Amino acid sequence: MELGTVVITGASGQVGQALLSSLQGKCKSLIALVRNPAKLPANEIIVDWLNSPKVQEAIAQADFVVHLAGGLKPDRGDYMSANVKTTEIISSALSKTQVKRVVFLSYVGASQSSPNAYLSTKAQAESVLQANGLPLTIFRCTHIIGSPAKPGPTAENLLSKNGKAVTVLGSGHQKVAPVYRTDLTSL
Repeated sequence: MELGTVVITGASGQVGQALLSSLQGKCKSLIALVRNPAKLPANEIIVDWLNSPKVQEAIAQADFVVHLAGGLKPDRGDYMSANVKTTEIISSALSKTQVKRVVFLSYVGASQSSPNAYLSTKAQAESVLQANGLPLTIFRCTHIIGSPAKPGPTAENLLSKNGKAVTVLGSGHQKVAPVYRTDLTSL
């Protein structure tokens, strides 16, 4: 079964790259939306997508949009720009389409009333997409990790380098249940 045209934001991130690889040969067209130039297995790569007029056109032809863009550690701590503003750009483009489904990667515990800026802005982004009324799947995942050979940024931060101490999340006594990247991106 061919999926048609799939647009992926955050396509150069660890999940985006794995998803692009997984979708190879299963789509009519893969369109990667990225901030910086990257070599990716996509039919089209739109660089500086937050400012590109090509985004409207790309989403207009999409059957599916996978919105992965956002940030756990955004530049200057600007969670609003990283999580909500990116979603507003996608939502605006979606209002003029017949997209079959939007998939959004959020985080466990997302809540607009959370004092945690990341969790609050992820929940705000969810609301922006829900307001469109298009079919929407929200994945609320914990930390996503890769294989030992390519663990990804979260897992890499938890690996000791040269025997030095590692800073852990929370008190160091909590249980962590990460999601394996391939489990999230396999079709």
